[in-house]
Amino acid sequence: MAWKKVNFFYIIIFYLLSTGIFSQEIKPAMEIKKINPSKGKVGDSIVITGSGFGNEQGTVIIGDTETTIISWTNNQIIAIISLGSSSGKLKVITPDRNAWYTFTVIPSWNIYPSPTDTFLKAIALLSPKDGWIMEKTGEGRFFHFNGKLWEGFDKDINSNWIGDICFLPSGEGWAVGGSGTILHFNKKKWELSADALTGDDLNDVFFLSPRDGWAVGSAGSIIHYYDWTVHDISWRKENALPVFDTLNSVHFISPDRGWAMGQNGTIIEYHKKRWIALTSPTSSVLNSMDFASENNGWACGAGGTIIHFNGRAWVSYISPVTENLNAICMISDDNGWIAGEKGTILHYNGNSWEIETGPTIINLHDLYFLAPDTGWAVGEQGVILYYH
Repeated sequence: MAWKKVNFFYIIIFYLLSTGIFSQEIKPAMEIKKINPSKGKVGDSIVITGSGFGNEQGTVIIGDTETTIISWTNNQIIAIISLGSSSGKLKVITPDRNAWYTFTVIPSWNIYPSPTDTFLKAIALLSPKDGWIMEKTGEGRFFHFNGKLWEGFDKDINSNWIGDICFLPSGEGWAVGGSGTILHFNKKKWELSADALTGDDLNDVFFLSPRDGWAVGSAGSIIHYYDWTVHDISWRKENALPVFDTLNSVHFISPDRGWAMGQNGTIIEYHKKRWIALTSPTSSVLNSMDFASENNGWACGAGGTIIHFNGRAWVSYISPVTENLNAICMISDDNGWIAGEKGTILHYNGNSWEIETGPTIINLHDLYFLAPDTGWAVGEQGVILYYH
């Protein structure tokens, strides 16, 4: 009986050897020991050292984006951080092994692939994978973002150029533009709305809620979208206004308090159901306005003009540039961005506005931030910038 057991043992060993199971190479585990530098921006090269990478090139992914490999050996990989990379896991992947290491991507402005070379005036996003850009010249085309690319969108409406877009948290949206154009996004498609309300160009639109919105434009035009009665939620033109200057920006902090501003430094305030003219700290054209909080607002305009609302009045701020500033976006009281001519980008750090190095000298006209580390800017010649 013992002889049979020993004999059976040798038979099994002979079988395993003859099938090659014991002869297969046992590959060492992959390990990432160091990444130098430990953080970087898009376009930076990084050196990944470790063991078990293998001598055949695999892939390195940062976040969800694949890097460009410069060199690959069993113990060292050199890669370049690609556009779209985000902080989190850096993964080294081969067909039979993988390893990961924590890595930080430093947010920076970079040129994003554009589907056009025309003047892009307005941008807004519903989510990181759903956004819109609209032309101010050309055919007034729409461009949609699918999370990877901006692509031309075949609209089924004829509209003039678009000056501004805004979206509500529900996914409903509005856009305004030339010759009184008003477009409504019903969560599925764009459609014309109240197109004949005014013949004046409309430059900016702002909504406090689905039933309370404002738009402003040339010759002091102001229109109000409101729930006037249970059966009348509509746009109406404001009458008896205190100015006739072109208005470029409008913003409200409550249903009963807001501002509009524009040509010749004009600033008007809405309070107690009526608009009144304010004393302005500048005579320069004011192009854009945004509020970080109820008592902390900023606006920018021609010749590098920057003004600040301190809770009581609008006051001048010494600007670090003289270029025309066209768009402002405040993320919080201590974080904001301005974009303007010649690719000018300014960043507010809570104490001052500082010049940020940008990737273009093309004029920029609009800004939109989804989060402190995720923003977009658009401008002339089809330029699209991505901050991430």
